[in-house]
Amino acid sequence: MISPATIDDAPGVAALGTVVSPHQLNSVRGVEHRMRTVPADARRAEWKVERGGALVGYAVASLDWLSTEPGRSECYVQVHPEHRGQELGSALWDVVQVHLAAIGARATTSSTRDDAPSVAFAERRGFRKTSSDSLSATDPTRLQSAPEPPDGVALRPLADWLDDPRPIYELDLAGVIDEPGDNDFSGMTFELWRDDFWSYPDWDYDISTVAVGDGRPVSMSMLLVDADAGRAVSGFAATYREYRGRGLAGLCKHHTLAKAADAGITHAVTGNDETNAPMLAINRRLGYRPFATAYRWRRER
Repeated sequence: MISPATIDDAPGVAALGTVVSPHQLNSVRGVEHRMRTVPADARRAEWKVERGGALVGYAVASLDWLSTEPGRSECYVQVHPEHRGQELGSALWDVVQVHLAAIGARATTSSTRDDAPSVAFAERRGFRKTSSDSLSATDPTRLQSAPEPPDGVALRPLADWLDDPRPIYELDLAGVIDEPGDNDFSGMTFELWRDDFWSYPDWDYDISTVAVGDGRPVSMSMLLVDADAGRAVSGFAATYREYRGRGLAGLCKHHTLAKAADAGITHAVTGNDETNAPMLAINRRLGYRPFATAYRWRRER
């Protein structure tokens, strides 16, 4: 019933992800990218369950290759809603648990939506909730015109750094250090970031916006785009500490959304830790309205 998943299963994995996690951008090329770029020392393994020729269950387990915490790992289990209650999730968890033990996992993180069955599934398996994300959405076409940048600040597309993305990496790294929640990017070298994050195929480098001050990127708003579906999902927004409080993050996100609207995007989703008051306030001003909550979980060995 359970078998290894391969890159040939990317269309099925993407389709299942769209049903189970509609707040994310689940593209075939994105799934393929992750399957190809995960470092070998992460010891990632993937499994699937098929019924009637369709992929209805999927699970992943690996060491967290962006962390320096010994034995930190991550996993998730997905089952199509129409196939729940048939022990598919339990069977997938059994193989996940064996693999986690084999790779020396000490602490495992995961995430779910706030639906009762998913929460109960995690709690029964010893996971404890570590943080909550507010998921919200807006229609960018309803935004008012974006304001002009202040004196001394220029707005440029992320595409301007395609040849040399290291300044964007440095800004991103400065931002993730302060990101709330149970995240650990202490091992995120430039090479790992470039191969896994920067080269992710769903980024729109022309729509994503960077604020430049004093000759360097100081704030940015990145966007994942599915132009065919008219959907977009916010990636990371970051601002150097010394430039915070000047409205640059909101400015970048406003201009990013304005360009998304021009490109035909009518549904934009974002997710932020519920303790991240500054970013939540920016989203409210930009017309985002909450529609669900997502939880982060941690399980100690």
